[in-house]
Amino acid sequence: MHETNDNRPRAGMRELLVALIAGRSALELYTGVELGAYRLNVPSLFGLALLGLAAWIVIQRGRTLSWHPLLTGWAFWLILLLPAVAVGFELHGRQGFFGVREWVRLLSIPAVFLVAYNLPPRQGWRSGPDLLLLVLAVPLTAAIAQIVLRTGTTEFGGHRVMGTLFHPNSLALFLVFFVGLSYWKARQSEGWFWLMLIAVELVVFVATLSLGGLLMLAGLGGWIFLRENTRGRVLLVCLVVLLAVLVGIKGEARAKLQTMESFTPATASDSIHLEEGERVDSLGWRYHNWSGLVSVWRSRPLLGWGLHQSQFVNPVKRDGEGYAPHNDLLRSLVETGALGLVVYGVFVGFCAYQMLRIAWPHHAGVSLAWILTGVFFVSQAGSLGDNVIANSAFQFCLWSAWGFELRRRFEPPAICHSA
Repeated sequence: MHETNDNRPRAGMRELLVALIAGRSALELYTGVELGAYRLNVPSLFGLALLGLAAWIVIQRGRTLSWHPLLTGWAFWLILLLPAVAVGFELHGRQGFFGVREWVRLLSIPAVFLVAYNLPPRQGWRSGPDLLLLVLAVPLTAAIAQIVLRTGTTEFGGHRVMGTLFHPNSLALFLVFFVGLSYWKARQSEGWFWLMLIAVELVVFVATLSLGGLLMLAGLGGWIFLRENTRGRVLLVCLVVLLAVLVGIKGEARAKLQTMESFTPATASDSIHLEEGERVDSLGWRYHNWSGLVSVWRSRPLLGWGLHQSQFVNPVKRDGEGYAPHNDLLRSLVETGALGLVVYGVFVGFCAYQMLRIAWPHHAGVSLAWILTGVFFVSQAGSLGDNVIANSAFQFCLWSAWGFELRRRFEPPAICHSA
């Protein structure tokens, strides 16, 4: 598509987008900075800045704005979420503002995609996917320091690292994306640097002690294996062996794998009826948490309790505050009701269909689109046991990478332009 210089995004937009995503990932823990009588949520400021950047792109591009069907899917879902925001105000009064904040946060995710999709592609280190790798630097460095100094967290069972993200599971999902991106770079350039980076990522990944993350990483590896040639499959097997060795030498990781026994129906039934103060493994605790949320949902089965209200209505609490659902489908069910869950399912299915259309041609092999589709699928599977939609750091990286990749397919990369 031909563009005039008047409506081409200005120089540095790509770098600014990645810098905002990197800053948000590096400062995720600073959600309650005290400024006199006020509390400042630093990550939210980065989200608002990303929305402002998207607004600037829309204004600057005008009628030449590039639009993708994935954005249409996001637009319909967000519009259909507005009644859930209204329900929150109706049932909870001022507490409904949490739904507004959550709706704005969700809006910032397709905003990132919109910006990336409207930036002319570049080659070399200034390409979007290459720049995104810089987002990993601070969280990965912080996690390595936590491994060395053993200063991560023990709150969630064992010594676990979380880098600069809110939870070890958040870092694990974050790393699933970057292992996929690093693998793509390793297969593109076939340099030892990328293999060494993957090895470091796996060391940190194991230190998160995230069982859900391990299952997602295994799923992504299987997805890539389907399209790989013989040489690539040998590399994948070597990485699996490395991961197995890392898990084997870390006793806490081996112990974590034993919680797989909690998938048995008998254990699930016992976990649902936990006594006050009784301790159970993470999977058993999830069964208990989910049962409480299901009991609440039954009181308002069609319309739910309002967007971002599940923690407030959850009867399973700690220090007076309800736990997050740890299941995106259940969260949608409780907050938006059965009708909202159907809408959410259609939205996810539509996104999956669009991604498969792009990544499916077999001649493309293990393209970046194929890997990103795999990351999307395994994250949706992982969302059955975690708060994936709430992991903004991961969502920003995934959807900006999709924007960069789709634009590259739409328009040949340029070298001479300054944007």
